[in-house]
Amino acid sequence: TYLRKVYGEAPITVTGDFQDTMHSDTRDNINMLGKKINPKGPLQLLLNEGFTSAYHSLHPQMQQVTRWNSTKTAGRHIDLQMLNPSAVSLLKNIIIDSNIAQSHIKSDHLIVIADYNIQKTEQDIVNNYR
Repeated sequence: TYLRKVYGEAPITVTGDFQDTMHSDTRDNINMLGKKINPKGPLQLLLNEGFTSAYHSLHPQMQQVTRWNSTKTAGRHIDLQMLNPSAVSLLKNIIIDSNIAQSHIKSDHLIVIADYNIQKTEQDIVNNYR
């Protein structure tokens, strides 16, 4: 759709607080089982376009939460880096870091940090995939 029209098959990463989780099981939810993805929300639109979670592409079965409730008894994985297939091929590592979040910012969210193997300039990448 729009991203594909503009950028072709160039690597695309969309990051954000999606207020939604990809899985209704314990991989993305602690004490919040049964939460279902919004079928018309932005996360579902990206999934429909073939995007996947950077974290889940490297750790498909691991449980990880990026936002806890105030008592840390329940949480969800809602802060995501969503990648198209070209970007997945460049992903080297991803971590969810609570130390940085707790030491440097006031937030109930954790920081998602990813390393990509990018060796070309942005315009070269776009031109090569069109």
